[in-house]
Amino acid sequence: RPTITVSNFSAGGTGLKAGAITISPFQYLPSIEPATITINGTPTAAGTATFTVHVADLAGLTLTRTFRIVISSPAAISNLTQTQWTVGQPGFAGTMTISGGVGPFHLVTFSGLPAGLTPTLSGHTIGFTGTPTLAKTFPNGSITIADASGASVTKAFSITINPFLQ
Repeated sequence: RPTITVSNFSAGGTGLKAGAITISPFQYLPSIEPATITINGTPTAAGTATFTVHVADLAGLTLTRTFRIVISSPAAISNLTQTQWTVGQPGFAGTMTISGGVGPFHLVTFSGLPAGLTPTLSGHTIGFTGTPTLAKTFPNGSITIADASGASVTKAFSITINPFLQ
């Protein structure tokens, strides 16, 4: 019977552990029927888990491969850098920065923005373009982004648009 062993499993503080090893019967087509190695657990920290798989068949042929699982920290969005502006004035320069996660990122939803401002996403930076058209406080702004792994994060914020003083 073929043997498969997992060795050198180092989870690097990620919370993963080597799980059960299941060997398929390899009865008829040993090159096609796969063996399954299960790594399970819930990641508790970012890091890299590495392990080596050794496979030996009945004819004595062996194969060794080292694998690596990278656990990224979840995405987070920083606070808005500028929270006040003046109605009718272009050039609002507030931004938010995305950290963690797996790029590229995309904008999923946004709400509660002052009329006239639109969010834009470029790399790890959420910017806003346009000219606000209504003077008031917008206390319930939110923006949701998703990363390449499908994980999403939402950030709430407030923007005050002051009246234009002449």
